[in-house]
Amino acid sequence: MTKKESNKRISPSLNAKAILIDEVDAICPICTKPLYEEKNSKFIVVHDFAHIYPLNPTANELIVLKDVKKLSSDVNHINNFIALCKGCHKIYDTDKTLEEYNILYNLKKKLIVKRKLKTKFIEYKIENEVKEIIDILDDEDYVLDNETKFEYTLKVIDEKMKESSLSLRKDIKANVKDYYSVIKSKLAEIEKLKISQSEKISLEFKLYYLELKDKTDLRQEDVFEEMINWLEKKTKKSRNSCKIVVSFFIQNCEVFE
Repeated sequence: MTKKESNKRISPSLNAKAILIDEVDAICPICTKPLYEEKNSKFIVVHDFAHIYPLNPTANELIVLKDVKKLSSDVNHINNFIALCKGCHKIYDTDKTLEEYNILYNLKKKLIVKRKLKTKFIEYKIENEVKEIIDILDDEDYVLDNETKFEYTLKVIDEKMKESSLSLRKDIKANVKDYYSVIKSKLAEIEKLKISQSEKISLEFKLYYLELKDKTDLRQEDVFEEMINWLEKKTKKSRNSCKIVVSFFIQNCEVFE
């Protein structure tokens, strides 16, 4: 029997290395140690770029990893690399287990999705009026005209978010309870100045939600977080205020239908 030829180790390009470091926010995704250390005003590399599926699996790894899913058919593809601190890389490569492989596989799968979503931020714009809505959440002097109150049913959150944790549903419902009328009133003001503008704003949230839902297999909690990330980056506003606004649109329109 002819011996199988070994795969040649190909180091990721400089651009690929930058992407891999950015994916994990320059922190080891296993132990959370920084991937760089500073000494005498110089940054020292204390990380490796680990193959998730082994470059050249040992006989034991071929048994352990038999029939596992792979993120690329090319072991040297960026999707099969992940940035780890040197210690975690050494541990991962020593007597690799199926559980360890699946942990890194699932982690990298999420990182790939988030990397692709970053390119979508540009495509989905946010109307300037959304920034106005977020601003009033931090305005202690903002008062609803005539103590206006809008009716809503918190049951909607439980119905839409039934796949989410109880704690997340409670958090969203608390945001809706405290701020629903404030945001709804501001949207009414906007509508008076620009006909159909509130509908246009709702559509923006709906479209980005559909992008997340249709192009990924993220859990509801992850979709919720990604919508907050999108709004935060687009508006440059506080994360907490963005979270409140996303909660409102879950209650008020077809997000998590």
